Amino acid sequence: MKTIRSDRPDLVRLLLLRGSAVNQECCHGRTPLHEASRLGKAALVTLLLDAGARADPRSHYGLTPLALAAQSGHLEVVQTLLRRGADVLSQAQDEASVLYEASSAGDPAVISLLLERGADANVAKHTGHMPIHRVAHRGHLQALKLLIPVTSVGEVNDSGMSPLHSAAAGGHTHCLK
Repeated sequence: MKTIRSDRPDLVRLLLLRGSAVNQECCHGRTPLHEASRLGKAALVTLLLDAGARADPRSHYGLTPLALAAQSGHLEVVQTLLRRGADVLSQAQDEASVLYEASSAGDPAVISLLLERGADANVAKHTGHMPIHRVAHRGHLQALKLLIPVTSVGEVNDSGMSPLHSAAAGGHTHCLK
């Protein structure tokens, strides 16, 4: 993992040529692809995938590289992983969807791409929170505008929480309009 963090594709390539396991997991079940995706290292993601890394491994928490890239708003990595077969509908152990994770960064381009690829804005995690709640709470107005038309009012009502309350709780009055 240190080699991935150092952002040295030449060194990663050398290690792979010398027989390093491309899908080796750390104690949390994360692979080098998880780390490269989390950090937004697009060149390393491509290198690892070309070397045989699985596109959709799950950590012990059920997070995939796609979820980690989306969580940090790394559009190029998200695009690469989707092209290589990552599952846009995967969910972590807490039932957080990739779209819910993307709502953390609130990057409109990432959220739009995930929606285009079939992500469901109405999937709630185990707490009842949906992507719309998260973007409202974090004040991501452009992401909120993308999620409003694709989020079911019935699902929001069933969650028992209003995105309006989420925006207010986060102190984001610009999202209340």
